[in-house]
Amino acid sequence: MRAEFTSGKILAPLMKFTVPIMIALILQALYGAVDLLVVGQFASPEAVSAVATGSQVMHSMMVIITGLAMGITVLIGQQFGRGEPEKVGQTVESGVFLFGCLALVLTGVMVAATPALVTLMQAPAEAVAFTNQYVLICSGGILFIAAYNTLGSIFRGLGDARTPLLAVAIACVANIVLDLLFVAGFNMGAAGAALATVIAQAASVVLSLAVVAHQGLPFPFSWRRIRFYGETIKEIVKLGAPVALQDLLVSISFLAITAIVNQLGVIASAGVGVAEKVCTFILLVPSAYAQSISAYVAQNIGANQPQRAKRGMAYGIATSLLFGIFMSYFAFFHGDLLSGLFARDPQVILAAADYLKAYAIDTLLVSFMFCFVGYFNGCGKTTLLSILAGAQKADRGSILYNGREASGHPRVFAEEAAYVPQENPLMEELTVRDNLLLWYRGSRKQMESDLKDGAASMLGVDRMLDRTAGKLSGGMKKRLSIACALSNHAPVLIMDEPGGCPGFGV
Repeated sequence: MRAEFTSGKILAPLMKFTVPIMIALILQALYGAVDLLVVGQFASPEAVSAVATGSQVMHSMMVIITGLAMGITVLIGQQFGRGEPEKVGQTVESGVFLFGCLALVLTGVMVAATPALVTLMQAPAEAVAFTNQYVLICSGGILFIAAYNTLGSIFRGLGDARTPLLAVAIACVANIVLDLLFVAGFNMGAAGAALATVIAQAASVVLSLAVVAHQGLPFPFSWRRIRFYGETIKEIVKLGAPVALQDLLVSISFLAITAIVNQLGVIASAGVGVAEKVCTFILLVPSAYAQSISAYVAQNIGANQPQRAKRGMAYGIATSLLFGIFMSYFAFFHGDLLSGLFARDPQVILAAADYLKAYAIDTLLVSFMFCFVGYFNGCGKTTLLSILAGAQKADRGSILYNGREASGHPRVFAEEAAYVPQENPLMEELTVRDNLLLWYRGSRKQMESDLKDGAASMLGVDRMLDRTAGKLSGGMKKRLSIACALSNHAPVLIMDEPGGCPGFGV
């Protein structure tokens, strides 16, 4: 079931889309959390320390994949919003190629570098062997992590948050059952927890592929066309890399804290590991908002409705902040209850609760930050047409029109080009007539003539003169913007994202 974000109400569809993403992220995080929870109840503090350290290392690898996968979500969302199924298919084929290669590289790196990473993390001497086992076994599941996140990003870009939720929910149940079997039943400790996680990840991929095979895809796709599409992959990386870098830097900060605390002994290592696992869950809510707002904004930017995209971000901030206030209170005053879910040793619980008190303030700040990140990720900024239109200055090179140098000469652009930006330059509180008077480059008499039998009439602007611009549909706003741009009767019309105008073909 795919969500339509470009019309109708904003808050209800956004929340309906966000909640499944949130639950899916929580369930995905439970892969590592369940490992820690079961090990904390049925194994030694050394095993707890191993899982705490090892899961942090694996999380750093995972955020690279999940961050880059955001590039697929945003790009597909924009293409889907513009009604471009062929481009969606190519994006998917490029994404499969990119993340397949990335998974193989990361797997090789992790297998080769695990002993060095464990040493770098200053794992307590009595927990080193367990930590190595956990990381090595989990590294075998990187391919499944990449596959699941690729599939999930495709579904979310199409506005479908339920399918990834279903897949990860079933996998999480499998992980819990297998953790209990391997750790509590077979007494395999950290190694058993890692093995359960890998098997569960594989199950989520198989289920997602089964859903695709059963339901089909709303765009052309062929496994035989999976190859290196340079421009598409470049766009995915351009959109996803900032998210991956942001999440990786956060993860590295947690790794640094873990490495420092590991030097204080097993109890401190286990305590901070438990607290950081709780923090991971707290961060999942703003992370869900970041993903949902990215998809929401991408579709609306693709459909040329920037104001609707901004309103979506505002709703996201407001609702995310309510959760942030609640969790800040709980982390500061009741951190022991949260920590007790992942440990039974009183000393470990106390150490974790102390850490959560210091973290409480961050739960408020991320409510804002992640929503802003989601908005800017979904916008997908481009500058080429702005440069061509003279709205921005090129760093180097030249632009010629009929032999005249246009770069750096605004009069050439003003006389020879009509520019329609991606975001409509309208005063939404004014009427259509008032916007025409504001932006029209000719006289009022010329404007009235244009409304009678010129471009404005052809675009249908003459039928809505007394309507408030803010109450127009996205397509009609674009028609009004075009009418204003054509008022100088320039021979060249430059349009940024013309396909986002419903009902107007170019």
